[in-house]
Amino acid sequence: NVPGPFLIVAPLATLPNWIREFQKWLPSLPVIRYHGPQPEREQMLSTSLHPKNKRSADFPAIVTSYEVAIKDEKKLNKIG
Repeated sequence: NVPGPFLIVAPLATLPNWIREFQKWLPSLPVIRYHGPQPEREQMLSTSLHPKNKRSADFPAIVTSYEVAIKDEKKLNKIG
């Protein structure tokens, strides 16, 4: 019963493992891989990762790489 949002920042090569572990051990919590081209990440931020939804029960845990976290630091900070 710990409220989110949750951000996991890990090496790029381990992102699929993190997604798999969440799906295995915590299937009730949605998880999203925040990676890819800038337009794709912008789309995620305007839909499923919109800051106004951050307190909803179905807001996903965000898994991303160090590089993307650094590039999108300000945008991710808006989520909380």
